[in-house]
Amino acid sequence: MEIKGTVAFDIIGTCFSLEKPRQSLISLGAPAHSLELWFAQSLRDAFALSYAGGYQPLIEVLAAELPRTMKLLGITAERTQLEKAIASVSELELQPGALPAFQSLIDAGWRIVALTNGSEHSTRQLLERAEAIDYFSSIFSCDATFQN
Repeated sequence: MEIKGTVAFDIIGTCFSLEKPRQSLISLGAPAHSLELWFAQSLRDAFALSYAGGYQPLIEVLAAELPRTMKLLGITAERTQLEKAIASVSELELQPGALPAFQSLIDAGWRIVALTNGSEHSTRQLLERAEAIDYFSSIFSCDATFQN
């Protein structure tokens, strides 16, 4: 079959739900919107670092930002609780309907690639665990871009 083109999917928060990290933060006593605050502040820091010529993997930026986010929200959490919340980022669940959507694109002659702010390794693990890896011809990670 002739390839019609390429469809690129964002992985974290688009193909994979951020509900597990949200629930992890809620279990610490944080409000439901704390996930958006944590991610927004982390992405702000990652972007600022890249504009200054530096780079840190997303998971490290998330880990550095979480204690500040919790403090801003007035939440006191033990280090192990924060580590559990950060680890939940590697336990994301594939959005309902994603596999049939991927299959429809493949059947229609499209190639699918993954784009991620996370590492290629963690993205590959998420896709493998969700039995979605075979739909993707490539994974493009910010980590690979900045570490080379």
